[in-house]
Amino acid sequence: MANAIASSCDVCLVEKRADTGVEGSAIGLPANSVHALKLLGYEFEIKNIARQISHMAWAKSNGDLLSLQELTRIHPLGAQFMAVARRDLHRMLLERAIVQINFRTTINELLLPAASDAPVTVRFSSSVNYGGIESALHDFDLVIGADGMYSTVRDLVHAAVKATGDKAKSAGQPTVAPKPVFRNVRAWRTLVHGKPNWPEHSIYFFSLTSMLMLCPINSDTSGDRYYIYAHEVIPKPDRLTDNESEARFMKIFSEYGGVIPEVITEVKTDELSTLFIESISDIYWGSPTDRVVLLGDAAHGIPPFLQNGAAQAFEDVYTLALLLDKAVSRASSAQLTETCILDEIKKACINYVDARHGRVDFVVRESNPPYPVNESELDAMFKDAKEKGSWSVSQFYKLMNNPTFSFPSDLLS
Repeated sequence: MANAIASSCDVCLVEKRADTGVEGSAIGLPANSVHALKLLGYEFEIKNIARQISHMAWAKSNGDLLSLQELTRIHPLGAQFMAVARRDLHRMLLERAIVQINFRTTINELLLPAASDAPVTVRFSSSVNYGGIESALHDFDLVIGADGMYSTVRDLVHAAVKATGDKAKSAGQPTVAPKPVFRNVRAWRTLVHGKPNWPEHSIYFFSLTSMLMLCPINSDTSGDRYYIYAHEVIPKPDRLTDNESEARFMKIFSEYGGVIPEVITEVKTDELSTLFIESISDIYWGSPTDRVVLLGDAAHGIPPFLQNGAAQAFEDVYTLALLLDKAVSRASSAQLTETCILDEIKKACINYVDARHGRVDFVVRESNPPYPVNESELDAMFKDAKEKGSWSVSQFYKLMNNPTFSFPSDLLS
């Protein structure tokens, strides 16, 4: 986001972590994600580091194939599905970084504008250099919270709106700040080197209480690499030691059929990461009329079941950056006063939420599907997959071809 608006705005970028470390193993990039990266100027870079995924398969846990569907013709503009190691994607984005990052810095306080021509005041946890001034307290025309599922900005802006006591401003705001909600899933992720007989497409294996996805990604010097995402449905987030979690993974998936027993032998347990799948309880965009907005997981943390968490963040970035660029261009060409410039920024924030909400709402709903609760429901899911194709591919078609919530939105014109 900082890179996308840096050409038209002075940007102050803060990061609570000590460095730009990478979490996770790999990531699937559906065609809408690849399209958003193209619009952001990364078309050639992503093609160089990612692997195209031309087909998606669903199978039973015993290895019996249910469906194999082509993915290459889903996106209306020809964008393709891809998969990439997170480290490579992270490196690609950082290589374009043109804004200095203030590490080990968080926002401790956020004061909304007292009037339409007033700034948003931010108090940081430590001194930050902005506009040549070194201070922990700075004024901004716009604050963008892109700080993830456990967003501090989300909590602060929600509290600040409530503190105003303005009923009109609070209308439509959730009563409490949205929080991460456990989705009854423990997941594992890792990368392994593949064998010549492994599938060249992504494939999902399902049982009643567990699932494993195997997906080829970009190769390294040691050969083809595969991304493994696996999960089990659990009633509550019970904490396991590393050894217990690794043993649990091996116990569940060593009983799978098809190619999976061979895949499991390639897993290095010390490289197996475990996490609980969560989503945000409500979509929350911040307070656009106060020029404080959220994007990505901070606004709409999404489970990975439709592979659209990063995709929606990229779409957020493109939408907001384009609207802000148009706002700044209008202000510059018309030589507007400071008050009018701030009003243009406020309009851009409002239009951003209007442009994004319908599409994000669809993705959030479809990324939180109900799990089969008995063998009868599982059999029905298998029957549908065999006769009609997988649920995932059907939802991809809707997401990428339904004009009701298209991307980019007509509101951007």
